[in-house]
Amino acid sequence: REYKVQSDVAIGASVCGIMKTIKKNDDCLTAALLSVVHDCQTDLVWKTWNSPNGDISLCFETTDRNGTKYTINPLNGVMLVNGLPPRRLPASILSHPLYKRSFGDFSV
Repeated sequence: REYKVQSDVAIGASVCGIMKTIKKNDDCLTAALLSVVHDCQTDLVWKTWNSPNGDISLCFETTDRNGTKYTINPLNGVMLVNGLPPRRLPASILSHPLYKRSFGDFSV
């Protein structure tokens, strides 16, 4: 039981550290987004996402000049485009030799 309390405290401290780091410099969120959505703008301004029911949120959101809304949860890696998962494969898959051998320049 003591170990659980210690691990909860350690996880809480880590989450706080991650959130503070992102709030100081949110460029890492844009970099993460660019790894999946290659045509998004690079000067995005991120803010903490507010849950509709008032729950504390660990997510961040931004809207680009075209009105496309992006949401990222940096703790679990979930990324949404206009509230939906992106419908593209990441660059690491598209550029992988096995993918290129199988599908050529075809991208999803």
